[in-house]
Amino acid sequence: MPSFSGDETAPFFGFLGAAAALVFSCMGAAYGTAKSGVGVASMGVMRPELVMKSIVPVVMAGVLGIYGLIIAVIISTGINPKAKPYYLFDGYAHLSSGLACGLAGLSAGMAIGIVGDAGVRTGYVQEQVNIGSGPPGSKVRWFRSSSDQPRFINTVTFDSKDGSPTLVMVHGYGASQGFFFRNFDALASRFRVIAIDQLGWGGSSRPDFTCKSTEETEAWFIDSFEEWRKAKNLSNFILLGHSFGGYVAAKYALKHPEHVKHLILVGPVGFTSESEHRSEWLTKFRATWKGMVVNHLWESNFTPQKIIRGLGPWGPDLVSRYTTARFGSRSQGSTLTEEESTLLTDYVYHTVAAKARELCLKYIFSFGAFARKPLLQSAPDWKVPTTFIYGYEDWTNYQGAQLARQDMKVPCEIIRVPQGGHFVFIDNPSGFHSAVFHACRRFFSNYHHVENESLPDGLTSA
Repeated sequence: MPSFSGDETAPFFGFLGAAAALVFSCMGAAYGTAKSGVGVASMGVMRPELVMKSIVPVVMAGVLGIYGLIIAVIISTGINPKAKPYYLFDGYAHLSSGLACGLAGLSAGMAIGIVGDAGVRTGYVQEQVNIGSGPPGSKVRWFRSSSDQPRFINTVTFDSKDGSPTLVMVHGYGASQGFFFRNFDALASRFRVIAIDQLGWGGSSRPDFTCKSTEETEAWFIDSFEEWRKAKNLSNFILLGHSFGGYVAAKYALKHPEHVKHLILVGPVGFTSESEHRSEWLTKFRATWKGMVVNHLWESNFTPQKIIRGLGPWGPDLVSRYTTARFGSRSQGSTLTEEESTLLTDYVYHTVAAKARELCLKYIFSFGAFARKPLLQSAPDWKVPTTFIYGYEDWTNYQGAQLARQDMKVPCEIIRVPQGGHFVFIDNPSGFHSAVFHACRRFFSNYHHVENESLPDGLTSA
């Protein structure tokens, strides 16, 4: 048997170098794979067509682990003091080589992870746009006092490449811009996306609500939006509104059609009045004592937001129960991940718990969400081409849009998206994106007109 040749402690340092090469490289590979994988996973929901293009960082990060394994094997096989002398110099050399390889792999993995994650996410700019104290000459001011203290609209802009059409997104009642969290990246691939919090909601100013009529309430939202538009120097943009935001967007387009080149209304409310669409169920319910109580609460401005604020420390639990059920077990489409659900719950609670403008509701809608000044009556005055988007399971009535289309003198289409409810952009984001891209197809530089152009797969017209 050949005897041990060299320094007895030298192999310890050599094998330590092999272990360092493997461990640190695998740590880098794990971090890079996880970090860039999160971005790819989000693309699976928001932009599934980019999954394969975005998977390169994941593969690159995984290769680092293999590289570390190869170096570890090379170092280990070189340590055989019974075959050839192995001295401390050799051990130190292998240790330094292993550390250099391992730490380089760790650094590369972190860099790949950060770049891979950022590469599939769109950069954005958040700003608070000053809209002054109220429109010049208007009786509607953003607060009760005679002070000229300015108010602001919270605005987030996702810039795409130069020359992209501008898409302005307006949220619904009791919501805020963050509800479009599953849509920003995908839409920003084709648009310059600007999302706002309406005055009194989200991160915007929350002045006292002084309106006492339908006309004043509409002016509150329409005029504040117009002051925001002036401050941003916007024109010729696409305006998208969801639910109550659709009502505001439609009213704005009726008053200022010169600034809007296309209108997208997603599950809009307010097209029919109670007299035009009285349901048998609602009539019977209002005749009961429960119906009379609910109607009284409605007219007294007793809102869900007041309940959440009144519950104090139990408010977050109520919001959590709602978001978990609505976008989880009772979702009409894809459910939220655990992280998405937690973040959305926290976001919703903190936006509705603060003083908000939910008091506007009774002046615009009667009990049952019927408009006091229905948009259907304004259909003949429509001047902006319009696309309606509804989820198959949306509680809003797309028949109201069909009736309005009959009286419109501008192009109008109604698109229905499967596996989606009132929040179709959360339930089925990819279907929603397809509908928006189709609605705005003529504004893209690569568009070629085709006669009798069909809808994307899965979408249907009404």
